[in-house]
Amino acid sequence: SYTARSFPVALETLLTSSGTVMTANYFDDYGWNSDTTLHFQEYKTSRWPNSKGLLTGTKVRNLSTNQWLASTFYYDDKNRLIQTQSKNRYGQVNQTDQVYDFA
Repeated sequence: SYTARSFPVALETLLTSSGTVMTANYFDDYGWNSDTTLHFQEYKTSRWPNSKGLLTGTKVRNLSTNQWLASTFYYDDKNRLIQTQSKNRYGQVNQTDQVYDFA
């Protein structure tokens, strides 16, 4: 079991402090994502809700502003990455969609 001296401690506490955490990786679900601008936008492929064992997001600290920049990753039913959404330093969302065609 975890204690207050090991991860995961209340990671949000670490992320908002001026500590030394520079990157946080999230797996298995999207519960970490409270940003309403980083949610799946269907393009050509539907999102598969089971992301168990997959990287679902990251938060990286901007060294110049100390601001956290989040990225969210969405997968299809074969666990292939189909969409990435990332917040840039201007607060805008960059979205990349992958379409697989093996015809």
